[in-house]
Amino acid sequence: MSVAPSRYASFCVDHWGYEVPGEVKRALVYPLRFKPLVTLLLVVGGAVGGWPWLLIAVGALGLVGTASPALSWLDQLWNRVVRHPFGAPALPFDPDPRRFACGMADAFVLASGLAFLAGWTTAGWLLAGCVLVIAGVVVATGFCVAAWVYVEVRRRQPRTATSSEMAPGQQQLGVQERRAGGAADRVVAQHHEAVTHDAVAQDPADGNTHTGP
Repeated sequence: MSVAPSRYASFCVDHWGYEVPGEVKRALVYPLRFKPLVTLLLVVGGAVGGWPWLLIAVGALGLVGTASPALSWLDQLWNRVVRHPFGAPALPFDPDPRRFACGMADAFVLASGLAFLAGWTTAGWLLAGCVLVIAGVVVATGFCVAAWVYVEVRRRQPRTATSSEMAPGQQQLGVQERRAGGAADRVVAQHHEAVTHDAVAQDPADGNTHTGP
């Protein structure tokens, strides 16, 4: 019998945007920390070791994976190599909240490398520090503040239901409203045509109506 994940474990998977059963959530709790862990280690190495090109490469490759999840080199590394000795599951493509968070982190890593390369050491450390703090929290707790913010912002945005999501009665009401609007437009057009015809038939000089040639 499968053991249900704790509420916090479920939250850690859900806030990334994954919609999976409980037993899959339990299996994904730690694999989802692999990408931020490797990113954290590479950023530490690049910043402390004074290797801006390492940061630039990590950030650029990460952004490629954000734009096209199938090209995420860290997900490929996990799925093809790292997971097998542990019998861990493969990672699916990143949902939108996780893509947003990873893309933001990768952009900061890239900017940090460019700043170090340009000699802007303070800016480079500030950018790298942001990544280290956020990635460190993810690795330690499973919670990603960037993904959570993304979900909360999207949840608070007003949303208009599509026709497929409307109840049958609402759909029928919408059809009737569109038909009534079309009928009203036709009545207005016919009235305008009749008024125009009368105005043309009226003699503008004496107000008499023409009855013949």
